[in-house]
Amino acid sequence: MRKGRILALLVLAVIIAGAAKYWTLVKDVPVGIEEKPYSAIYASAMYGDDKIEDLKQSGLTTLVLFTIHINKDGSMNFNDTPIINNQGEYIGPAEWPENVKAHREGVSSINRIEICLGAWGSPSYENISSLMAEYGQSPDNPLFKGWQTLKELTGADAINHDDEKTFDVESTTEFILMTEKLGFGHTFVPYNNLDEFWKPLFDRVEAESPGLIDRVYVQCYDGGAPNLYFINRWNVFGDMKVSMGLWAQRPDGSKDAPDVFYKKIKKNARFVDGGFIWEYNEMLNNPDGYKVAEYSEAISNALKE
Repeated sequence: MRKGRILALLVLAVIIAGAAKYWTLVKDVPVGIEEKPYSAIYASAMYGDDKIEDLKQSGLTTLVLFTIHINKDGSMNFNDTPIINNQGEYIGPAEWPENVKAHREGVSSINRIEICLGAWGSPSYENISSLMAEYGQSPDNPLFKGWQTLKELTGADAINHDDEKTFDVESTTEFILMTEKLGFGHTFVPYNNLDEFWKPLFDRVEAESPGLIDRVYVQCYDGGAPNLYFINRWNVFGDMKVSMGLWAQRPDGSKDAPDVFYKKIKKNARFVDGGFIWEYNEMLNNPDGYKVAEYSEAISNALKE
């Protein structure tokens, strides 16, 4: 009888340990409470249930919605789709906000959602500069109204900054501090201009609100390909280590397979706290049939081994 009890207790302990490990995978982690290592993916389409479930079961911890463009009057598009008018009212597809929130409902590895702002060639930050000069951080600012609506509708944790054109520290700082009031955290996704823009921007924001910027996703593909060989150069943002981003295989067979992700990240693992995938919708029809879960596993294995 005594041996039976001991065995039963041992079995129970194993079950509890397994449950705890599983809960770690699916629990919500508030922005600002860092989970390391972390893995992210950028996704640029407004997709439905099958793609949502694919990402929920992927093992990835972060979804970055790509991307918001801000117009001169403060209205916003998600890529080519108008979603916010200049009064801050939602005018996009009715199902989109609920689809965004659905990524974290039920059993899901996704515990953080970010909304990217800007892109290569986007005038978003020029328009931010003009609007911040006119309205400041006032609730009358169309940007205040619009981002307040996005926060309420999607529950997104952070704004992911992809300024590849304007590089104005003053107005971007003001915008970041304004949207902090709405409950947004902030992250960067740079590929160049470290000393001229990203580091000064971080220092300005950090002086006003320590810890507000809690991740830096460095592009190591396309124009940022040289960063693959100098990733440690980007570790100048306080105590943070950066995240390393690679381009997943495209429908034409170009870009990286999961084993290449593993090798590149593994080589730099001591310099990074995370890895990210560019870009979900492009990789869906890759010729070798690679799944997002395979890329997630490659990132996780490279960072934990």
